[in-house]
Amino acid sequence: MKFRSGQDKGFHLAVRARVAAHFESQGVTRFGDRRVLAKGLFLVAVTVGFYATILSNRITGWTLLPLAALFGVSCILVSFNLAHDAAHDALTPSRRLNRAIYVATFLLNGTSPYLWRRRHVGSHHTFPNVQGGDADMDDNPFLRVTPSSPYRRYFRYQHLYAPLVYMLFSPYTVLVYDFEFFFRDRLANMDLRHDLRRLRVMAIVAAEKLAYFAIMLIIPLLVLDQPWWAVVLGFAVMQCAASLAFTLPLVSTHVAGEIAFPEADESGFVEGSWATHQLATSMDYSPESRLANWLLGAVNAHAAHHLFPDICHVHYVALSKIIEETAHEYGVPYHAMPFAAALRSHFRFLKRMGAEPPPPSVGEDADRRIEGVVVGTGA
Repeated sequence: MKFRSGQDKGFHLAVRARVAAHFESQGVTRFGDRRVLAKGLFLVAVTVGFYATILSNRITGWTLLPLAALFGVSCILVSFNLAHDAAHDALTPSRRLNRAIYVATFLLNGTSPYLWRRRHVGSHHTFPNVQGGDADMDDNPFLRVTPSSPYRRYFRYQHLYAPLVYMLFSPYTVLVYDFEFFFRDRLANMDLRHDLRRLRVMAIVAAEKLAYFAIMLIIPLLVLDQPWWAVVLGFAVMQCAASLAFTLPLVSTHVAGEIAFPEADESGFVEGSWATHQLATSMDYSPESRLANWLLGAVNAHAAHHLFPDICHVHYVALSKIIEETAHEYGVPYHAMPFAAALRSHFRFLKRMGAEPPPPSVGEDADRRIEGVVVGTGA
């Protein structure tokens, strides 16, 4: 797949120049600063504190369940604020240190750091919301999230059961989704037949999973003075809480009624430039909120992240304003709304995607592919 030129109108050059001027005027680099260091140390300390408290045997009974949930949420906040930037080499100037931080913190969630980076950086960030080009939008057996996805009758209820799907996201990723890499020839735009060096990667992933289950399940089973089923229940609660903490801040950033879902034509071209595509397929919510930036690692400033993934999230409050002003000046679509409104838009979109689509009229489907019309944008 590739982008068709002629649609940018100078937007990308202008926004890059203005962001560069901002950094020069502020005398700062694109990497994290003492704010990230302080926040990272605090969140890691909180996470370790929850884990140590659970293993201390000072808290017993049902009180352990909310503590397990808080531990799961804290693991996700560490990933949002440290692992995500490190995966994009935006946290520190050292690639080795970024990799070490990324791997260490991502193991808290049980997802393979190697495979997640392949999906996220190699696929999602290149062709977001393009069916067949974005691993996050590849055919989903649970939810229909793009207009070009195949329809199944049970999708008519997806706006009702979606919260359950989101609550089970983490265990599904840990136990199923990572391993699909080893049994598929393609995943979206990635050819997996030779590129993954499967035997070596299988060994790495096996070691990662073993480390995760040792920390999160085996050690608690050995240390806690609780029945085994209570420990397993606590692990399940932790997984569900982590799933919701991960999915709810993210689902509306690419799946909502206002967002575009471009399709590649028969030659593999996607209309628009890379930069305009990133804005058309992203949703911000309260992007200039310093609280959201601190808590969520600026996943709420998604346009800034997709345009500048190699810049640390602590700079996105200022960058979001530059992006919005430049987009309006150049007539480029930019989407932003409060979080509650974005979440409502997401579930309304799920309901519309769950409705059985009418059969296309003669020639309509072919015309849509050839013209590269953006579909599913809230009409």
